[in-house]
Amino acid sequence: MLSLNGTWKFFTSENEIKNFKGIFEDQIEIPSCVEEFFDHKKYMLFKKDFAIDFDPQKRYFLNFDAVDYHADIFINGNFLGSHDGGYTPFSFDITKFLKKENEIIVQVHDLEEEMATEILHGKQNGIPNWYGNISGIWRDVYITEKGRNFFDELYVDASYLKHSLKIHGSLEDKANSKIRVILKDEEKVLIDKSYLLDSKNFIFEFSVDKIDPWSFDNPKLYSLQLELIEDKVIDLWESKIGFRDIESVNGKILLNGKEIFIRGALDQDFYPVTLYTTPSISYLRDEFLKAKQMGLNLLRCHIKVPDKRYLDLADEVGLLIWEEVPNFDRFSEKSIREYEKTLFEIIKRDYNHPSFVIFTIINESWGVDLSKEEQREWMNEMYSKSKGIIGNRLVVDNSACCNNFHIESDLNDFHFYKSLDHFEDWNSDLSRFVSGTFKTFSTYGDSKENGQEPKMISEFGVWGLPAFIRDVKRMDRSFRDIKETIPNGVEDRFLNSSISKHFKNYEEFAILTQREQFNALKYQIEEMRLHNEIKGYVITEFTDICWEANGLLDMHRRLKWGFELLKWINSDIIIIPRLKRYNFYKGEKIDVDIAISNYSDVSGKFDLVINFDGDEMTKEVNLSKGKIVHIEETLTAKEAKLTKIWFKIKNKREVLSQNYVEIGIFENGKRILDKSKFVCIENPGEYLFGETKVEVLKKEGFLDGNWISNFNWMDPKTFSDLSENGVVDMRHLHLLKNDLLMLIDGPVEILFGTTYGWIYGDFAYLAKIRKKNEEIILTTLVLQDNDPPSSKIIENLS
Repeated sequence: MLSLNGTWKFFTSENEIKNFKGIFEDQIEIPSCVEEFFDHKKYMLFKKDFAIDFDPQKRYFLNFDAVDYHADIFINGNFLGSHDGGYTPFSFDITKFLKKENEIIVQVHDLEEEMATEILHGKQNGIPNWYGNISGIWRDVYITEKGRNFFDELYVDASYLKHSLKIHGSLEDKANSKIRVILKDEEKVLIDKSYLLDSKNFIFEFSVDKIDPWSFDNPKLYSLQLELIEDKVIDLWESKIGFRDIESVNGKILLNGKEIFIRGALDQDFYPVTLYTTPSISYLRDEFLKAKQMGLNLLRCHIKVPDKRYLDLADEVGLLIWEEVPNFDRFSEKSIREYEKTLFEIIKRDYNHPSFVIFTIINESWGVDLSKEEQREWMNEMYSKSKGIIGNRLVVDNSACCNNFHIESDLNDFHFYKSLDHFEDWNSDLSRFVSGTFKTFSTYGDSKENGQEPKMISEFGVWGLPAFIRDVKRMDRSFRDIKETIPNGVEDRFLNSSISKHFKNYEEFAILTQREQFNALKYQIEEMRLHNEIKGYVITEFTDICWEANGLLDMHRRLKWGFELLKWINSDIIIIPRLKRYNFYKGEKIDVDIAISNYSDVSGKFDLVINFDGDEMTKEVNLSKGKIVHIEETLTAKEAKLTKIWFKIKNKREVLSQNYVEIGIFENGKRILDKSKFVCIENPGEYLFGETKVEVLKKEGFLDGNWISNFNWMDPKTFSDLSENGVVDMRHLHLLKNDLLMLIDGPVEILFGTTYGWIYGDFAYLAKIRKKNEEIILTTLVLQDNDPPSSKIIENLS
């Protein structure tokens, strides 16, 4: 193989380029997105000179792993052909045009927004344009040498449960030849057989004994080699394969015959500087290992075809991959024709990867109007076609949300987004989903639901702002003109807000938002694991991307707060502590329901160790795979402080799982609200206190914080006995039940507030103002008798 990566000559224009001579003004590194170095324009021209020593008895192919969008390819002044579609590889036979010294010219046209509605673009184009346009030669370019005949298509089905290996494919041309098949486990030869072939197509089937399965815990790979022989070897095909089976059976997901629980994250597969282009294999390896360290076993590569190295590395390290076809915006003959072409090209490229286990036809019905019968029929047809050609994989027809739905699918997956403020709504959504009262399949009479599809929450998540925001492209963009999505200027907005009076710098406040993000994910995952019907989830998302700050890692793949704790939440065995309340007076009893959900292969009797206030107790628990057990325990609140109750599952000295719950313990004593000083506002509207105007808003619509998150905070000094570091968590959410915010026009000291997205809005739940010569406290908090935090707030401000 001859790589053509490196420096190319380059020219770009808003107008079509008709004369190629003498216009190459710039240079560009290939592979790359043009937008890494230049402003986006519709027309691009790339030129590369190269020398090659070639064998006239061989054939040579020019390969492009991806070019966005329309590409016309020329070599030595000869037009080779065109390719439409920005995601999949294509090649041309250049044998008859090849010289010792050669010139390649590639003309690229990236369609205008209004024309892009009918092409597959994912999140880098279209309406809405999520993260900005991508164009150019953004993946590898290289020349391959082949014999007179060669392997054209080759598909491998390797089943662990059947102990079988099936190889089917075709040659480029019909010929009398021999194919030798060699399967190795490192140096040990398991198969070495040769077959005479007198046709273009072939199928070989083998029984293979004493093999290990490929899984995310044990990604065992074998070396498979096929030689095409005509007197001598004229073509060689090599690949790593894994013996793997995945099934959807009776509401369960089985990997190699064993039930698994999917713990995934949505991966947009964008990068801070190189945008769509993967920076390096070492970059990928680092982020994949971080995914595994966080307890993830799956990445859902979201409506983008990943780099081929993405699948290679997932095979190697043991990550399940969920792939999707990039979406179009408008359903038409053109869009569905390109869709089907791309679908087949994805499957051709990625079929042999054991890590590739789930495939999505459409995400959230983007581009498809499911109220129209012909479009529902098309989606169902794509499901059937995919099942027929995709091998041993699960297929999702429409990864659904909101008012769209499934028709026929191997998984019953759905998307829910809720902030921790609305944890009760999250609980309700899950209950309705698992009970079936929330309909996720078509109600038009064409549903093919069998009731046994495993249920998954395939998107959910909240934001946590990155502490480091340098060296990231496109931080000046908004999404759909929503100002709260513009990152640029976030540090200035912090300095100009009330928040800066209580936190020393932006980085400190960003860590607070990450703690709230972790708390929300922790609670929501725990709640999902309380439902045996739910067999997996996908967190939105793996990394931050441009304006979206809901990554488990930031866009530079730096760790966010709680990274080291996530492995205990994203775990086969998870401990789920639940309390009816999270605040107590000294001497009160603390009733804890401890649920343990187990999807590991271990079962039997284990120790549940509870640590609280320096005391340790051990209880015996009996765990079975796929089951949830409940233990009730009563503790006593002894010392007034903010604290945690820790829980561990141990097998002798080994800790199999651990988790905690945060509580507050307070000195006895109810505080009476001084109504001359405290003004509790319970209804939306406009209020006037002296010269201070107060607008009270309901937290609904955009202000609910369910999609673009809000970040609650309290003054860490005033309320040091209510919260560590000003974080608002489960101990405080009952205070926010009125769902009311205040915008205050006038001199004010906000002590308990919230802000949205990249620090937009200086909203108050509790604030001090002056009315004439007296100080009064305005609040929308629900301050209750016999509630320890309420009493503490009153005490601290009296």
